[in-house]
Formats: sequence, structure tokens, C-alpha cells
Amino acid sequence: MLDLARWMAAAPARLAGCDTRKGKIAVGYDADFVIFDSDLESVVTPDRLHYRHPISPYLGETLRGVVRATYLRGIPSSPKESFPANRADGNTAVRNHYR
Repeated sequence: MLDLARWMAAAPARLAGCDTRKGKIAVGYDADFVIFDSDLESVVTPDRLHYRHPISPYLGETLRGVVRATYLRGIPSSPKESFPANRADGNTAVRNHYR
């Protein structure tokens, strides 16, 4: 799990230049995380794809694992019933290229 957290959170935050606030759950960091149930399965359908062009090579496939909840700064951001969230919340990220 520690490797997974590093690969999926710490390293991307460092690459994006926001690793002073993102990438881990710790005092002084934003509490951005998901609750993931690895025991559930779901079928990929166009209505479950939340991006501009809802196409995927996985359409019709059964995948293991379901995101149960998403938190942004420790606050539930998009309950399953209302995805995507109806509110805009966040700050503009400006990358410091001279770190």
C-alpha cells in the first residue's frame, strides 16, 4: 500500500509541483482522497464515464473495485448520487518551474 500511495499520490503531486500541499495525508496537507472498495465490481457503461467523450475500450467490461466516496480537503465532494459535484471548489494551480 505504501508503494501504491507513492506511485498514485506523492509522485504525481511532486511532478505537478504541488507536493507542498498534495500527495499525502498529513498535518498541513489537503485531505484529498477516495474511499475505494476493492471487493465490489462494476460494468463500464457510457453513463458511468464522466468525461467529455464517454467512450472507452473497457465498455461492457466488468472491472473490480468501486470508488465509494471522494473527498476534497476533507469534505465529501461528489456523493455517488450527484456526480459530478454541483459546486466548483478549488484553487488555481500554478506550477513553479524553477524549484
